[in-house]
Amino acid sequence: MKKTIILMGILCGLTINAQWSLTGNSGTTTSNFIGTTDDKDLLIKTNNTTRIKVFKGGRIGIGVNSIPTDACYGGDLDNPPFCPPVYKLFVKDGIRTEKVKVEIAAENGWADYVFAKDYKLMPLKEVESYISTNGHLPEVPSTEEAIQNGIELKAMNILLLKKVEELTLHLIEQDKRIEELEANNKK
Repeated sequence: MKKTIILMGILCGLTINAQWSLTGNSGTTTSNFIGTTDDKDLLIKTNNTTRIKVFKGGRIGIGVNSIPTDACYGGDLDNPPFCPPVYKLFVKDGIRTEKVKVEIAAENGWADYVFAKDYKLMPLKEVESYISTNGHLPEVPSTEEAIQNGIELKAMNILLLKKVEELTLHLIEQDKRIEELEANNKK
């Protein structure tokens, strides 16, 4: 992918009469750019296949001709889908990276409220009953829901942290009960 982008930059630099150089765009004007001046998407192709598409609304797709979202309606190359501008980037077939940082805004919360004294921890019997009835943990989407709707990583990480913290509280309670039983058995 990097080679393709670098090659495209070199080719554009050699073929576009705009004083671009490998040391920057010094000496150019705002009229010198790579892009479109009309209401059309910008396509970057190799082997006559679109690899990167910068949609006219600013969203970017890599390896796709349309960007799917939760509210896309139909569409193909001749009849593009209607997609509200929810996401700015879609990469088909995944992303490989060494690091991802997700910003957590204070108003979005974090799961530490589970440790508040007034938090109502669901009793294990109720958790067991819920799992028996629904086949998954309370508040966690079912497999079918996850497949149909996808998951938001930030929300899922917060939810999983909440479940770990709830489990920790249950373990602390179980440990207290075990210590109490052991103390009673010694008497």
